[in-house]
Amino acid sequence: MKKYFSLLLLLVSLSFTGYAASVLDSIPNPKTQGNSYVSDAAAFLRPETIHKTDSILAQLNREKKAQVAVVLVSSIGRAVPKDIATQLFRKWGLGDQVTNNGLLILLVKDQRRIEFEIGYGLEGILPDIITQRIQQEVMIPALKTGNYDAAVLEGVVRIAATFTEYDQQVASAGAESDNAGAADQQDPRLIFVILLLVVYLIAISFYAAFTPKKGMFKQSPLLLRLFMIFGPMLLVVLLAAFSPVKINYWVVLLLIYLCWAIYYSYNIPVRQRKGIKKTSGTGRNKSYEALRDATTDDGIYVLLFPFPVLLFHYLSVRNQLSAIRYAPFKADQCKGVMWLVKKDRNALLSETEQLEEKLGGLTYDIWQCDQNDFVVKLPYTEAGDKVCFCKKCKNYTAVRVKRTVEIKASTRHAGSGYNDYVCRNCAAVFNQDFTLAKKLSGTFTTNNGSNSRSSSGSSSSGSGSSSSGGSWGGGSSGGAGSGSNW
Repeated sequence: MKKYFSLLLLLVSLSFTGYAASVLDSIPNPKTQGNSYVSDAAAFLRPETIHKTDSILAQLNREKKAQVAVVLVSSIGRAVPKDIATQLFRKWGLGDQVTNNGLLILLVKDQRRIEFEIGYGLEGILPDIITQRIQQEVMIPALKTGNYDAAVLEGVVRIAATFTEYDQQVASAGAESDNAGAADQQDPRLIFVILLLVVYLIAISFYAAFTPKKGMFKQSPLLLRLFMIFGPMLLVVLLAAFSPVKINYWVVLLLIYLCWAIYYSYNIPVRQRKGIKKTSGTGRNKSYEALRDATTDDGIYVLLFPFPVLLFHYLSVRNQLSAIRYAPFKADQCKGVMWLVKKDRNALLSETEQLEEKLGGLTYDIWQCDQNDFVVKLPYTEAGDKVCFCKKCKNYTAVRVKRTVEIKASTRHAGSGYNDYVCRNCAAVFNQDFTLAKKLSGTFTTNNGSNSRSSSGSSSSGSGSSSSGGSWGGGSSGGAGSGSNW
């Protein structure tokens, strides 16, 4: 019995969903019919009213304040006006896709109901108390007398006035903030904190530049390291909490940026010394690879944080890598100096070694003695898993032919899979397992494996939040808004 009851509920739900979809399809999109902002298939409004309404709403759209659609219908049957307003908003995609500044005004004659559907970006400018006031003071009295022209036009005028008032309040608040900021610049406590920050940054920069090779920063107590990294932010927070000085948040962001720059100014030399210590006495190619892998992302940090100390250490690492790999050296079998061979290299490489370079698994530096025919070939592995080491023939000639993901990574757990390899030298076939890191919170994996950003409050229905029937902006709504009966 319970099974049949559930089936009955499912059929009823599907029937209502199909009915709502038919109602939505019956409402014309004004953007596809003369690029208007008013959908009035039943001709409730006079042409001059529609023209004036379009003019006001077009101005709001040009100024990027709001994208408004006005919809008048005779009936939506047994459907709920609020549901129709929400679904129609999402189907058309009212508002800018980034700012979500859409607004839908729906008037249903037979249910004597008016609904305002608000996009995310307008919830602060048009809260329920404002929209209710517009409906009750301007629109409902006109609708009770059957004057749809006055109801729509006066309502739109009142909405435009609300944006004007909001802009004036923002401008007034900005002027007060500027005046307060000018007064705060003369506050001796602000001057003291600025001087303290300058001294702090100078001291921390010298500390980073002259840190001993043993890694004083890494060996320092945790609280001291945290203070050195986040000290400026702590000073700003204390100033904001315990003094009347107003804080410019752009300055706060700048200080945070400087903190991260200082952090990476420490991070690079620490990892540099760690890479050198780890490979002491292991050969120049192993030392080079360890230091290269330890500092592989340093170029990105230098671009993001071009701090003098950070740049100095980055250039130092680059010079050291170049010296480790390319500086001439002496060998016991050579009475002179070993020099890097740059021409006719293939003559000194075997066919297998040439295959390794061609596939990209290894790169060989060939060194030849200037006094005799003694030759040294130093292999350097390349990053990635497209080519790997073949255990059968002991060469880097195994090429990945297939990648299989068995468990997809999510925000809760890591993923896993395996790569299939075929050796181009000995034809051996094997596979190797790999893991996938957890995904960042707020992402999900689609069927084709690509990452997509989820949008809170969006509908799971076929209409979605994108513009599907006209040239609206592609915005979305979480269901905010208010309604009134007349």
